[in-house]
Amino acid sequence: MISAVVREVLELTASPDVAPMAVAQAIEGDPVVCARLLRVANSPYFGAARAIGSVRHAVTFLGLEMVRALVVSAAVMEALRPTRPLAGIPLDAFWEHSSAVAVLARRVATSEAPALSGEAFVAGLLHDIGSLILACSSPDRYRQVLETGARKQWPIVAVEPDAFGMNHAHVGGAAARHWGLPHALVNAIQHHHSPGQALRYGELASVVHVADAAAQSMGIAGFETAPGPWVEPCAWLILGGRRLGAEADRLSRYTGSQTDQQAIRGLSAALAAG
Repeated sequence: MISAVVREVLELTASPDVAPMAVAQAIEGDPVVCARLLRVANSPYFGAARAIGSVRHAVTFLGLEMVRALVVSAAVMEALRPTRPLAGIPLDAFWEHSSAVAVLARRVATSEAPALSGEAFVAGLLHDIGSLILACSSPDRYRQVLETGARKQWPIVAVEPDAFGMNHAHVGGAAARHWGLPHALVNAIQHHHSPGQALRYGELASVVHVADAAAQSMGIAGFETAPGPWVEPCAWLILGGRRLGAEADRLSRYTGSQTDQQAIRGLSAALAAG
């Protein structure tokens, strides 16, 4: 379950007139979320000149939009933390992929849909939470899904329904809805493999879809078992697509540099830490 503190932060940050210190005080009511927020805020991705030692400093340094994203992410990741080792399931790869998609989604949004840059980060970070739910709830079955997908070189979303009756995107969307997360975030998680079905939230789902493919093209694929990235043509159209024949060139604009990869690894380590 998502804590009452996170719900309060969501409500506070929905107002354009909220005082940053009011948000900081709300966050301080949840020590676990505080610890995670500070750990992530101090990761290399954010490049703080000196250590961020308090929530108030984090709010001032990162801004309300990013703090909101990180608080939601921290709470969800804590709620889904495995209680035992999951043999054969590459959780490090999962965290690295989630971090990469968050970083790249923010970049894609900055270029293609600037108003969504803050939402894009958290949507990218949480897009595969359904995979984590399935892996934690049925590790043996999910390990078989990974093995089958790798053997057949099928997309993981094509293999999961045979084992679970639905894929990780639908599971993640249902969980986000149950937690009371914003509708745009719920839809982006549920439709990150099918942005054309996201209706009014298609832009955010498309941003995450493109970022997911960009991360795969960098070799940061997480649990994905299909070879190579694929972008649905409708995603480019939703984002104001230009030439449909230029998908590969357009995607390459968002793949990260060596510096980006180091920042992604640092963010991943901060998220995965217990």
